Order: sequence, then C-alpha cells, then structure tokens
Amino acid sequence: MLKCRDIEQMAGQLQDDELNWRQRLSMRMHLIMCHHCRRFLKQFVAIKKLAEHSVSEPASDDEVKSVMDKIYGSPKG
Repeated sequence: MLKCRDIEQMAGQLQDDELNWRQRLSMRMHLIMCHHCRRFLKQFVAIKKLAEHSVSEPASDDEVKSVMDKIYGSPKG
C-alpha cells in the first residue's frame, strides 16, 4: 500500500503518464481512501496547468478564477 509521501512523489509521473498499470492501480486505491491526497493531486494538476499557461503570457482573470474554483471547489449558489 502506498503512503501519502509516495503519492506526493509520484504525482508528476502520473500526469506525464509514466506509471505502469500496477503503480496507477496502487495510486488509485490510495486516493479512494485518502481525501488529503485527492485534494493534493487536484491542486497539483491545477498548478501544473497554470504554470504551463504562464510561460507565454499572464493568466486572465477568468483563468485564475477557473483554477481557484478547481482548487477550492465551485461556490454553491
């Protein structure tokens, strides 16, 4: 069973599709049980996407709002 530290270290490999099927399965099993790691991975993906966009130009207000909504969840209204 993977530990939270393993998830943290493997997040980049997951995003780059560098994990084998056993590693992905182990990661998914951990994520099913650990809401902290699910939140971490969600934030990791959002930050990575934001970083990829910021290389060429600053993010628009709508892009920033979209990322923040993904990190913190959309406000219920």
